Amino acid sequence: MGCLRLLVVCALTTLLLSTVPAYSIFTSVDPGEVFLVEEVVPPGHILMFSFQQDPDFLFTVSVKDGHNGIVLRLWRDEVSGVMAVKALDEKMTYQFLFDNSNAVLTAKSVDFGIRVVLDPEYNIEKGQLDPIEVKIRSLSAKFQKMKSLQLMWRYQQSQHRATVEDVNERVLLWSILQIVGFVICAGGQIFMLKFFLEKGRSA
Repeated sequence: MGCLRLLVVCALTTLLLSTVPAYSIFTSVDPGEVFLVEEVVPPGHILMFSFQQDPDFLFTVSVKDGHNGIVLRLWRDEVSGVMAVKALDEKMTYQFLFDNSNAVLTAKSVDFGIRVVLDPEYNIEKGQLDPIEVKIRSLSAKFQKMKSLQLMWRYQQSQHRATVEDVNERVLLWSILQIVGFVICAGGQIFMLKFFLEKGRSA
């Protein structure tokens, strides 16, 4: 009995952590453009979507049903968002739209992740679950939440690194301009001094 329970736990853990597609993408959406991603979700799978934007350059993010075009979720000028869709009995197609069509000059960036996870409770009645299975499902939910937080943290780190690099470039440019200005001023002073010395000798 103990061996059977161990096999059940191992199998459930594998199912909980296995995904069909799972990826994270950082991309830039050009002004006047709408960036679209389409994902096909097999029956019995959970869809999880999360995104993080630059707080200084926000645009609209939406999720649509790929079959009928119905908007399932809309984030208007929000820095981040998370969405989960429960497992269904049929294959579904979802479209993720990142709308920067209202911008004229500014390209805007977004970091988003899409995960399609097999639902271990699909076609299983709750009365058939033992406490160990319930605990595993709770751990799985926490794991998926941690993945979303990790995605947001990675985006924030990349933005911080980009800001630091930009500041360093500006400091370097300012230092170069200071050196150039000093050389020009020194050269001008030397020229004026030489001019006055030559004028004094000629007088």
